[in-house]
Amino acid sequence: MPADSSRLRQTIIVIAVPVAVVAIGVGAFLANRLISAELENTAFQRLMTVSRRASTTVTQYLDNSQGELAILARAPAVIAAARDAGRTAERTGLPQLDIEQLEDRFAETRTLRDDPTLVRYLKSLRDGSDLVKI
Repeated sequence: MPADSSRLRQTIIVIAVPVAVVAIGVGAFLANRLISAELENTAFQRLMTVSRRASTTVTQYLDNSQGELAILARAPAVIAAARDAGRTAERTGLPQLDIEQLEDRFAETRTLRDDPTLVRYLKSLRDGSDLVKI
């Protein structure tokens, strides 16, 4: 009987321990896969939420900017300055110059001439508009 007991113990050790190790390994592998999938899903959902919020914010900004641009485009001071600048550009031959020549010519001032009415109008809008900088 002691030999049977010893053999039984040895059989349990030889069979049960590897089976337990494999079972624990399979369980750990499956748990890892489940946890990874859940974390990936959570990260994806958060990313989608942030993307939607960013998209909404950008859309609102563009809508507001489009409205501001429409207001600026209808302003009498802007229209008059644009017409005057077009005439000045034609008179001075600016359309015939290439971009490099234009960049050199307007490197300091970036304007054909200062229009006091337009400058006053744009300064009055400066605090409330990103487009005025343009």
